[in-house]
Amino acid sequence: MKTRIMAVLATVSLVALPAGAQSSSSSSSSSSSSNGAPASAFDSFSGDPKNLLLFNPGDLINGLLTLEYERGLSRHIGLEFGLSVLAFRGAFGSPVQASVIALAPEIGLRFHFIKSAPRGFWFGPSINGAYLLPNADRPRQNLGYGFGAAVGYNFTLGGFVVQLGVGGAVHDYGEGFVWSPRFRLGLGAVF
Repeated sequence: MKTRIMAVLATVSLVALPAGAQSSSSSSSSSSSSNGAPASAFDSFSGDPKNLLLFNPGDLINGLLTLEYERGLSRHIGLEFGLSVLAFRGAFGSPVQASVIALAPEIGLRFHFIKSAPRGFWFGPSINGAYLLPNADRPRQNLGYGFGAAVGYNFTLGGFVVQLGVGGAVHDYGEGFVWSPRFRLGLGAVF
């Protein structure tokens, strides 16, 4: 299952990257960089901020403390990295979440449709792993994993960003797959 998800994400990124590069290079074919060389698709949005860093208090409803970073790879594609700590059982959590503390890194793709990545309207899939620290006496597995998707909008004002969105995730923390909603209410900065 994990290899299928990884294969789908790799295929989508390999297909979408050349398509984004082709449309960007055709719209800026007459532009050039400061040294006289033609601008590449990745340079076509060089004036826009390419990095986003935020804290997502919307995940607190699921018992998660989440920090996210997104890097704009091209005009319409961003790569998102997140780190969540499952600290308590959330409103939509399974009973197993009450007996573990988890450290869960996440990686995902974001496809931006209105503004240059990492700003504006986006949609994206993600996968995550988890290292579980049982805080109960009975033994449990030490690793978990999951996948999901979300849609949202990054509102930027100067160097600040507010992220609003919603999504869902399926994860396995030791008792089979459990679905939970993800609320995106992020506060942070773009740079």
